[in-house]
Amino acid sequence: MEMDDATLERYARQVLVEEIGYDGQCAILQTPLRVTAPDGVWRDLVCRYLSAAGFPITVADGVDPALVVSGEKYRQEIPLGSDIGRLMMAVGQAITRVILSTASEK
Repeated sequence: MEMDDATLERYARQVLVEEIGYDGQCAILQTPLRVTAPDGVWRDLVCRYLSAAGFPITVADGVDPALVVSGEKYRQEIPLGSDIGRLMMAVGQAITRVILSTASEK
């Protein structure tokens, strides 16, 4: 896949990250993810960050734990709880794992 100038400009910072690079960003742009979680702010947050990274996102209602699934090859659980600090940390770690694991498959 080749990125046009506008797409390359949008994701330029991620392309410069050694762990992602140009090929990794192309992989992210071509990897659809399904987010399954209860409707609410946390699902919206996960979808917003993954979409901003470049993933095509579909959303489905679900229960705790939230799931981020990429076809048959990837599944990341995010436990939803009442401790906001731990939840924010879990969301951040899960998003990072999804991005880096997808980019490393380039």
